[in-house]
Amino acid sequence: MGAGLALLASAIAVAQESPPAADPRVPALGQLVVFTDPPGAEVIIDGAALGPAPLTARDLLPGTHLVQVSWPEGTATVSAVVLEGTSTPLRLRTPLAPAQPASPPPFIAPLAAAPAISAPLPSPRSAPAYKKWWLWTAVGGAVALGVGLGVGLGVGLSVSNPRYGVLAF
Repeated sequence: MGAGLALLASAIAVAQESPPAADPRVPALGQLVVFTDPPGAEVIIDGAALGPAPLTARDLLPGTHLVQVSWPEGTATVSAVVLEGTSTPLRLRTPLAPAQPASPPPFIAPLAAAPAISAPLPSPRSAPAYKKWWLWTAVGGAVALGVGLGVGLGVGLSVSNPRYGVLAF
């Protein structure tokens, strides 16, 4: 009886040490974190009222979810995609809120504070002549003319010509 009890106790200890294997057919759930501007808007996801924003909707199935956000000024409805095992942030602004200008990053000085340019801008330098198309066209023409003259004179003044020394064309 004692050996059976010890065997049962060791089986229970092994079962407690190893977590159960996850079912591969069940997808990992995700979550949706909803932020609103201004905060406090009522959030409804897939028809279920969840409360005021900011909030985190946990244990959502992966896929597309319908998110409705209501402020006293109006309502916004959007679709949000939740991926397996991830947290998806969603930021919404009241539809009637005035758009606020984006502030520049702190490392960029505003244009009004920039010093004025006192010296005239330098004129753009033109490319050197060897980078111009017309120079290489002229060089090609001169080479073609030289080759043509060389061949013509070579044939005209050849030794096999009966009138050697006289150009005969």
